[in-house]
Amino acid sequence: RKNAVRSMRELLTDAPDRELADVLRQTERLIACVEEAMRMLTDEEQYFLDKMYINKGECTIFDICEETHMEKSNVYRLRKRALDKFTMAMYGEL
Repeated sequence: RKNAVRSMRELLTDAPDRELADVLRQTERLIACVEEAMRMLTDEEQYFLDKMYINKGECTIFDICEETHMEKSNVYRLRKRALDKFTMAMYGEL
């Protein structure tokens, strides 16, 4: 992610369009917020969000169950807890 942001910054450094530079700054702030919210999660919570949202498609729920030695209902419960905690860290109480 950081390499992508750095590459975008390099592309836009010489760009005369201020709107593009503003979008880049907003994107960098959003990435920083997401990274900070992820740091507030335990390793287990980060694992579930990564497997089920960030890198979804790389493995199935059955793969996750096999990796974690958990039943599907427990995986979904832990995923929900991690997602709730992440949402609170990002947006506060909704």
